[in-house]
Amino acid sequence: MAEKSSTTNAISSTKNRSDSSKENMKGKLTRAVVEKIIKSSSDKPPDFVVKLFYMFCELSPELIAWDSGNIKIPCPSRLQEMLPKYFRHGKFTSFQRQLNN
Repeated sequence: MAEKSSTTNAISSTKNRSDSSKENMKGKLTRAVVEKIIKSSSDKPPDFVVKLFYMFCELSPELIAWDSGNIKIPCPSRLQEMLPKYFRHGKFTSFQRQLNN
């Protein structure tokens, strides 16, 4: 009985790693596709919108998520730490102001 349980746990942990790598790959592929579309398009979307899209693709839902047409930010202070990766500033209030425009 214990042998079956350890086998199930091993399969489960392998599946979780596989799902995680697929999610990481999905974000990278999405970013590459978006960059290709932006380069080939004459009407480029605003930089803020593109960077926000990348944030949804690359960051954990615990930081920022899209839910039924609403942007959810459970912990603004944790998201603020990630803002310099996407924007020239690291201020949550500036990010919030851009969201509201």
